[in-house]
Amino acid sequence: MLCIYSITIIMPLDKTKFKMITICLVRHGETAWNIQGRLQGRKDVELNNNGRNQAMACAEYLKKEPWDTIVTSPLKRAKETAFIIGKIIGINDIYILDNFIERDFGSASGLLYEEKKMKFPDDAIFDEEDWSSFEDRVAKGIKFLINKYNNKKIIVVTHAGVISSVLPMISNGEFKLKGVKLKNTCINIINYDKGKWKVTLYNYDVMK
Repeated sequence: MLCIYSITIIMPLDKTKFKMITICLVRHGETAWNIQGRLQGRKDVELNNNGRNQAMACAEYLKKEPWDTIVTSPLKRAKETAFIIGKIIGINDIYILDNFIERDFGSASGLLYEEKKMKFPDDAIFDEEDWSSFEDRVAKGIKFLINKYNNKKIIVVTHAGVISSVLPMISNGEFKLKGVKLKNTCINIINYDKGKWKVTLYNYDVMK
């Protein structure tokens, strides 16, 4: 039976320079709002049927090799994707980590992208989550995984904004994702070994 647990970071982060980990960052499956072109943010939109099929295809790809744990954002679209993957690859315990929730777009959440451009032409959304704060919480989540899951292979089901934050962060800006569309259930694999990061798979489309 699939079980879900919530993780709370309550202890100082250890030094990570001697740690090793493989993290597979998976964007959630498709939703109706993805089709409509709406900014989802923290809005709790569930998968559509195509999104569920994408999650199954993603799992079939991932089960080619063993994985130790699945961690997910708390939003429905990510959790359902994680459950589907877990069922197919044989991981029953799914862990929620709030650090990997999507960025909060405040008053722009739920708007079509064209509506957002008209309503906020200078991109100044007064109540959205500050980018530096967003990056900071995501970075803390990654550091937590390194410390907790040393020498493990972890699947993290999350959102485009989170992945777009992580890859430039660990590559010193080599991966500049502005304007890049991350596919639903795309696979991005990053390896951490003794203080150094390596991106081994990027925006891999499991449906192609």
